Amino acid sequence: MDTVTAHPRKFVRSVGIVLYGMLFAAGIAFVLVAGAMFLGAITASILLQTGWAHLGGTSHWFGLEVAYYAVLPSIMVGAIFGWKVCKSRLRKLPPDVDRPAV
Repeated sequence: MDTVTAHPRKFVRSVGIVLYGMLFAAGIAFVLVAGAMFLGAITASILLQTGWAHLGGTSHWFGLEVAYYAVLPSIMVGAIFGWKVCKSRLRKLPPDVDRPAV
């Protein structure tokens, strides 16, 4: 009885592509959260220097508060882009040529 199995090199490349997509998604999420934290800190600094807002004791933590609310959207955006990267790279894989047709 013949069993249909994937070519070992294609399997390894597929796993590598999926891991690359996950790493890509994590990188996007990290960059978005770090950017939100940076923009929050800059905004708090500008608001304190100009006197437009009185943040009180929370002015030093404003960047972290903004980053806290950016985590979930960043994970969702990272997952969407990671999925798109995986999907496009997996479609570019060549078909198995040396495997006999069943």
